Amino acid sequence: MKLTKSYLRKMIKEEILKEVLPPHLQKHFRKDGSSVYEPQIKDVTPAGYGPEPSIEDKIKSEFAAATISVANDGEIIVVVNDEDDLVALQQDPDTQRYMTDEFGDWAATDDGFVISPA
Repeated sequence: MKLTKSYLRKMIKEEILKEVLPPHLQKHFRKDGSSVYEPQIKDVTPAGYGPEPSIEDKIKSEFAAATISVANDGEIIVVVNDEDDLVALQQDPDTQRYMTDEFGDWAATDDGFVISPA
């Protein structure tokens, strides 16, 4: 039987895997070294920890059809493309209160709103 390089590498890899891992852990790996189990990634970050959503993300979650731009002075200019959202911004006290709580210093415009930098 002729030994090829790939066959020798495979044999060496299998032997190293057997030597490095104890028998009770070898069953969790294939001969090529890959895991038998699919990796499971679960976010366990407690609520209230981790990164805060950006202002742009908050705006997009409330006004899906909005166009967002940032001026040189840091103002965020939002053009609301939904007529119902635009009317709510300009006339509904609950929406206006929410905007003040969520974004701080803001002002309604004819076609959307502007958020001033803090």
